[in-house]
This record gives sequence, structure tokens and C-alpha cells, in this order.
Amino acid sequence: MNEPARRADQIEAELARLGSPERAAGEQKYLKSDMRFLGVALADIRRVAKVTSADPQLDRAATVRLVEALWREPVFERRMVASLLLEFHAADLRTEDLKTIEWMIRGSKTWALVDVLSGDVVGTWRCV
Repeated sequence: MNEPARRADQIEAELARLGSPERAAGEQKYLKSDMRFLGVALADIRRVAKVTSADPQLDRAATVRLVEALWREPVFERRMVASLLLEFHAADLRTEDLKTIEWMIRGSKTWALVDVLSGDVVGTWRCV
């Protein structure tokens, strides 16, 4: 298993510890999505993403690789962490990263992820 995939799985395991089946069912219904949900509160998802984004080894390329690894599994919380990582690192992104972001938006499976990606990432980003 490659490093981004291993790290993505570690992030999912941490998120799973923070979630609850009852919350997962409610979130899935509210977001009208067929993805898997772990039932993690948004504040906890943001905290996990913030801690992850603070890693000094997470440069632009490493961030994009981790984001892609997180996104490959249709788990809402993994995908939200991926979206938030892009938001936190938006100033480092380049025009070439739009291809990845478009792939993510098209595969979002819920408006909540589209909102973050289109508004908080692309909407505030200055492409270089």
C-alpha cells in the first residue's frame, strides 16, 4: 500500500472512532446520498483535517496525492476531509490541480461536498 493510501486509511480509522451509527443514518438521509457515512460531527471532521493539514511534510504535491487517496473511497467523512485539505491549502494549488477538483465535484454525490469544493476552494483561489 502506498503512503497516501495508508494515511487516508488512518484518517478514516480516526474518523470512525469519532462517529456513531445513529448520526450516520441521519446524515445520510439529510444529505440524500448513497455514500457510506461514519456519523462524525462536522467540528470533528474539521479538527481532523486541520491537524492533518498542519503536517510540515504536506506540500502541494503531497496534499493532492492524499486528497486523491481520501476521495477514492465513497465515505462522506473521508471526502469532506479531502475537501477541507484543499480549502486549507488553496493558496498552494495550481491551475493543473483544477482537473482533480473537477473530478471531485463531478463525483461528489452530495451538495455538501460541492459547496466546499466550488465555493471554499475554487471560489477563493488564485490560480498560478
